[in-house]
Amino acid sequence: MSIAAAFEMLRSEPFDFEWAALVEGERALVKREGVGREEVLALLDAATRDGFTAGVVPGRLGCHQGSAAVDDSRRLRTTVLVARDEDTLATALELEAAENAGGAADVTARLGELLGYPRCCVAEFCASQDPGDDFGHLIRSLAAGERVVPLGNSTFPIRPASHRPCRSDCPATLDLTRRGLDRLARARGRGRAREFLTWLALPTLYLNPEHGALFSGRWRGARLTIAERASRVADRDLETLLDAATALSVAPDGITFHTPAGPRPLRAAQFAFVDWRRRARCVWRRAI
Repeated sequence: MSIAAAFEMLRSEPFDFEWAALVEGERALVKREGVGREEVLALLDAATRDGFTAGVVPGRLGCHQGSAAVDDSRRLRTTVLVARDEDTLATALELEAAENAGGAADVTARLGELLGYPRCCVAEFCASQDPGDDFGHLIRSLAAGERVVPLGNSTFPIRPASHRPCRSDCPATLDLTRRGLDRLARARGRGRAREFLTWLALPTLYLNPEHGALFSGRWRGARLTIAERASRVADRDLETLLDAATALSVAPDGITFHTPAGPRPLRAAQFAFVDWRRRARCVWRRAI
């Protein structure tokens, strides 16, 4: 299956690994960030349908920050917590409030435990100089020559293990991924699980300017030579640039696309390695 076909299938046939783990009791909490107003009610209804309880984190915006996000109601996004019971939800809301107020690492660690994340990955996240910088974490891993283990591929747009692994070959993360693939196989059949594993094995990079761009090829350090691409972006000039690129180089402050006409840098105000269901929109600005 081509990357373009996988791209479309992920959009049209999403499988919610987090929700499935919540249903089976593997985790006590699901946290959805960047949820649009129209999606909040759908999440609350789904929680009620499955016997869970849900709440909106007060005053918490998702991907958008700043006045532009607040002024445009269509882009106003928030965080929704879905828990197996009322006590867990109450605890999670308290922890979220403490974390948003600059809480200590133990607050984040307790949230990670409720979310079902491995302790080693939570510890690495808490010890990181910039724990919210998943993109920077990827860049440092690539620059260090880390090999992406297929089951631990954190650059694929949907991952059975939704947290940031402490390393690509983290045993606890790989175990969560295998259990997620087992759930997918039970729900959709073994063939779908095998296809998903094939996709995970691809050396990919997923960017989400507006609606998504997925690249596959060969990584050498922090440079990806592009073999296949699939994108759905709103900006026609950006779409043209993505189509022309033969390779890309990533750095903490942005991406350089290499084209026959020369390098074209883009500096990202925000990058998102996110699940399709969140539809998080990210703000880009071209480098001068």
